Amino acid sequence: MPDPRSVEWLLERLCTEYGFCLPVAARAQLVARPPSDGAELAAAIFRAEGLSPADHPRLAQAVREEVGRLYARDLAPDS
Repeated sequence: MPDPRSVEWLLERLCTEYGFCLPVAARAQLVARPPSDGAELAAAIFRAEGLSPADHPRLAQAVREEVGRLYARDLAPDS
């Protein structure tokens, strides 16, 4: 599971870069208990915005890529 600070950073980036400025309660919940799976986090972000990824495929892909980078970085074994 990613570090809460990393999730906070990701959510801030999604807000500034893509306009996904989640409601305070949804944001706090995702930071406190982020899903262990990146696809689920991306889906939760869309749900919190009241959007369907299927209705916004390019935006959904961009969000999945941002989330994927977070999970790849935070879940990678230490070198």
